[in-house]
Amino acid sequence: MDEIGRRGEAYFLAQAVPIVGIALGGVPIVSDGLRAAAGPGLVLVGVVVVFITALDMGGSLTPWPRPNGGGLIQTGPYGQVRHPMYAGLLASVTGFSVWTGSVDRLLLVALLWFTLEVKSDYEERELAKVYDEYDEYKQRVVGKFLPRVLFDIRRP
Repeated sequence: MDEIGRRGEAYFLAQAVPIVGIALGGVPIVSDGLRAAAGPGLVLVGVVVVFITALDMGGSLTPWPRPNGGGLIQTGPYGQVRHPMYAGLLASVTGFSVWTGSVDRLLLVALLWFTLEVKSDYEERELAKVYDEYDEYKQRVVGKFLPRVLFDIRRP
């Protein structure tokens, strides 16, 4: 009996459960409830983040990736991630895609994420030209779209 678990059976089981769920098309009972909660939940969270971020930006708000000289915002949502408006947008469209069960929409979300990655890289280079403190801010707030706390979960 002591032999059970020595070969890493728990890891095998942990990988087998999602693989079986994928093969079956979901987890009975749980999948529908999760989709019904996660989809609208992500949409709501994303919209709220976009709204709060827009308020925080005030005169700095612009649809263009070049700063308008309105100031570098480093507090509120910007104290957690460098691009919270993009994060809110991605949460909303991901939630809508999950809610509607659309693989096509999820693929478009991936394309949007890639586009925002490229756009935000350009934006950050432009911000560093205008604001001397941007490099320090970038080192302090490491998450571009996701807060650092999500990456620190596994650290002891």
